[in-house]
Parts: sequence; C-alpha cells; structure tokens
Amino acid sequence: MNGSQLFATNNQVTTNTGNIATNTANIATNTANIAGNTSAITNLTNGTVGLVKQDQSTQAISVAGDKAGASVSIAGTAGSRTLTALRPEH
Repeated sequence: MNGSQLFATNNQVTTNTGNIATNTANIATNTANIAGNTSAITNLTNGTVGLVKQDQSTQAISVAGDKAGASVSIAGTAGSRTLTALRPEH
C-alpha cells in the first residue's frame, strides 16, 4: 500500500465514522418516536384519549365529553344511520 492509497483509506474511514455516528443518532430518535407512538396507540386503544373515552373504574363511555357542541351526528357517506340497543333511563 502506498501513501495515496493509505490517505484515501483514511478519508473513507473518517467518512464512515461520521455516517455511523449520524445513523446511531437517527436510530435513537426513531426508537424514542416509536415508544411515543406505541404509548399513543395504547391510550387510544384503552379509551383514555380521543373523542370516545372509557372510565376505567366505572366503565362509563363518553363521547366528546371534553368538547363543546350541541349536536352529535353519526351519519355516514350513505346518509343517516340507525342507533340501536339503547336502554331507557331509569
């Protein structure tokens, strides 16, 4: 190996070392983002966040309880829907 080959190799090692450091930082960021997404998905799944929420102790379900508004629509792209299995108030 001559001097110019060693110089080229050292330059490539320096570039690779920098790229590895960048990749390591990106992986750490992605890992943190994945953990945050997993937590958000869990909260949506168990009903602690979102428009539809469920109280874990009483099992009561609320729809948009923390939002303003005077009406609720359950219409879909084909128009009105039927709301079934409602229990009368006691």
